[in-house]
Amino acid sequence: QRFSRCLQPEKNLTMSTTSFDDFDFESSSTRWAPPVFGTLGRWLSGFPLLQRPRLPNPGRFEDLNRDSHEFQNENFDGLRVEYSRIITPNLMISHTFQLASYDPRIPPAYHISAAYATESRQLFGRLETDEFRLSGAYIQSLPYDLEFKLQSAILPETDGEANPMMMMQMPQSSMHLYLNRKGEESWSQVRYEQGAFGANHIQSISKNLAIGLDMSYYHQMLAPQFTLGGKFQWNNEGGSSSYFTVLANMAQVALSFYHKPTPHTRLSSEFVLVGTQEGLQSVTLATIEFKQRQATYRAQFSTMGKGTLSYTHMFLPNLKFNFFSEIDWFRDACRIGLGIAFQA
Repeated sequence: QRFSRCLQPEKNLTMSTTSFDDFDFESSSTRWAPPVFGTLGRWLSGFPLLQRPRLPNPGRFEDLNRDSHEFQNENFDGLRVEYSRIITPNLMISHTFQLASYDPRIPPAYHISAAYATESRQLFGRLETDEFRLSGAYIQSLPYDLEFKLQSAILPETDGEANPMMMMQMPQSSMHLYLNRKGEESWSQVRYEQGAFGANHIQSISKNLAIGLDMSYYHQMLAPQFTLGGKFQWNNEGGSSSYFTVLANMAQVALSFYHKPTPHTRLSSEFVLVGTQEGLQSVTLATIEFKQRQATYRAQFSTMGKGTLSYTHMFLPNLKFNFFSEIDWFRDACRIGLGIAFQA
């Protein structure tokens, strides 16, 4: 619990609520901001429809529809074993072993991860033996609600003509730089990602509406790419929450709807429209979840011909059992899975 408060002081997560890979290594502190960032907000506050109170911080631009994604089913073929342990109040180690049974060409995978967090900085490292990939991240909190993030990875170079049995190729590296600022009603980011520059800003302009704009420029592109995002939220009282998000650019449009009418029920629907050389293609995904005492029921359907049912039961305070089944109508196939989690 002490380690989790260093990661997310506001949420106070424990290991029983999420897995190691779901930790959000982002600063959640809110401090005083320089007056220059509030100039636009004071100008917009003159409009009657944009009077306070406003929507709280909408979060990062890329996480506008995060709530609708977090409880979608994540199914896989094979066997996966995860083990996480808190070594010290600031250090956590995780081991993951996965065996894919559907494709004999895929070797067994072993991942080891380590995370170190304090009040002002976080360090994260991960080694993946299946791809010989080494990745890491460093996050440092700065004054004026600023946050610096460095993310790097080293992996072997892929060559289509190379022998697939030759796992060790010439290594290649990537480096990403981020500068974030979290305010009470906004989130801003400037980034550099492997030859691409980008920036985005999302601002709450009323108690129900937040809008944002993202810009990305690649050296191979003649013009930058812009993505417009918006979030309309209502019914955010008494454990209930509902919102509608839009992300649109010249390549695709994504619409997401999230509804939590009661603390025990959640619904989500997502529609994505993508433009290709063959024409427009669309995908729709719908998920519903219901909790009753120690049991959780979840159903998910998509226009790609897949339907998934999941059942999770908490037998003891530290023992959880999961069962899921999936039907693929297009491939005329089905599969089932079992899972168990134990916390000491």
